[in-house]
Amino acid sequence: MIDLEPIKAKSCVDYLQGKGFDLDKKSSKQYSFFKSPLRDEKTASFCVNNSKNTWFDYGAACGGDVIRLVEMIEGVNFKEAIKILEPVKNTEFKPVKKSNSLKIIKAGPINDSRLINYLMQRKLNIDLILPYINQVSFLIGSRENIAIGFKNDKQGFEIRNKHLKISTTPKYFTTLNKDSSTAYRLIFEGFMDFLSAITYYKKQTPHEVIILNSASFIGKVVFDDKQNIFFGDNDPTGTKCFEQIPNAIDKRDLYKNYNDFNEMIMNNL
Repeated sequence: MIDLEPIKAKSCVDYLQGKGFDLDKKSSKQYSFFKSPLRDEKTASFCVNNSKNTWFDYGAACGGDVIRLVEMIEGVNFKEAIKILEPVKNTEFKPVKKSNSLKIIKAGPINDSRLINYLMQRKLNIDLILPYINQVSFLIGSRENIAIGFKNDKQGFEIRNKHLKISTTPKYFTTLNKDSSTAYRLIFEGFMDFLSAITYYKKQTPHEVIILNSASFIGKVVFDDKQNIFFGDNDPTGTKCFEQIPNAIDKRDLYKNYNDFNEMIMNNL
């Protein structure tokens, strides 16, 4: 059995620098900042906690340890990441060009059985949700991947599959049924919760819908006098988001014993 502790102890910073990514000037003794190795960006928002040797990409809203970092940069699974990390010293990573950022190749209808199975594992109604999502082919490094893609209002994608939870740039919120004349607007933090609502109510909605794709985008939304129905996470971030929405009704009691709508769906359907 492989001892994972020495592998997890390999420095995220050393790995990134060995791959050719430069420290940003706002780095400190406690935190090291980089421009994201997972996507293109102008301002460094990829942060390594030096004491914990963990990372978080604020623009993509994902993070983890050095093994997870290798998985995402190299486009490999857990076992392959271990093989990459295990035999080499921190200073021996072969430098690569920064073109290893995520690059979308194409997007279209979902037909890959692996993605269908992933959606079924999330207990989502395939027939109802397919019009809202895409099958996205993309590159991380030289390896081609496929995933569920959910497009935002600036043509960026939220990307999900069994192994990945990342975003392309530009990251932004998504508006659906913008010209709806109904008196209600539905607001979700993430698109999986929106798909869960469709599954739960067993129908597509005629109402305007905003999927924030990150709670931080609530400040970007321009509200009119519609009643806003909030389906956010049951956590402090969700509560803070709700407090910023005018004329709002909190629907989180519907899944009050769970963190979010999809978790409730997965445990009850």
